[in-house]
Amino acid sequence: MKTNNSNTNGQKVQTLNAKQFEAILPNLSQHAGVILAYTGSTGATTGLRFFGDDFTPKNGSQKEAFRCWKNIYTVFRTVKAKEVELRADNDAIRSKLRAGTPSQIYFVTADGKIVQTYELSDSIWKSVGLVPSKKDLEMTGRELSTAIHKAAEASFTAIGMRELLPKEGEIKPLDSAATDTADTIAEAA
Repeated sequence: MKTNNSNTNGQKVQTLNAKQFEAILPNLSQHAGVILAYTGSTGATTGLRFFGDDFTPKNGSQKEAFRCWKNIYTVFRTVKAKEVELRADNDAIRSKLRAGTPSQIYFVTADGKIVQTYELSDSIWKSVGLVPSKKDLEMTGRELSTAIHKAAEASFTAIGMRELLPKEGEIKPLDSAATDTADTIAEAA
């Protein structure tokens, strides 16, 4: 699988075509990080896998999932801002980060536990705002940092992650439920 790692701080993003995405589903626990799955009009599912320390939950808590989610928001905004800058000289430049809403989101810890799977294809939300707007791109410094945090919080709440994940003190050990979730995901694909 091809890894697109243009970041210098250990953040990694991997693009997955339909065949690659289908191949990782049965072994989802071996792919730590956050995976955004996108289902196209033909039914084929592709994905973006964010991995490395910034995108891998240390445990199954709400705080850890939010930390990873916020880091994904930061990458989307950083890459989009760079894309706009580069397109001033070459309009054909485009990033592989998607503007659409993922159909599923998977959080997998470094030790292979599937924290939670979010099915968004039936969600009431058309967009979760991962790609920044023109107004967002005009922000800088502290204003930008605050905006990213608030946007990530709003999205985290809108798609139901707060309700599904335990708070820090409520974490329960994850056991065979992770394997059962991966089996269910593989059967649904």
